Amino acid sequence: MKNYTVSVPISGWVCVSVEANNEDEAISKAFEEATLEDLEEWEMHKCIVEGNVFHGLMNEIDIFKED
Repeated sequence: MKNYTVSVPISGWVCVSVEANNEDEAISKAFEEATLEDLEEWEMHKCIVEGNVFHGLMNEIDIFKED
């Protein structure tokens, strides 16, 4: 039997609550503060993008203000 090292692409998202003055600052802070413990969901893929088809879970930032 042979040994193999396999790298599998993943997609997913983290969810981080931050205090900020505006959405741009909130996004910047989320990038600074997020850790693997903030990972909400992830999925393994054989291929994430195939032609013009995205197979991932999320493809852009989603933000909402909590009042």
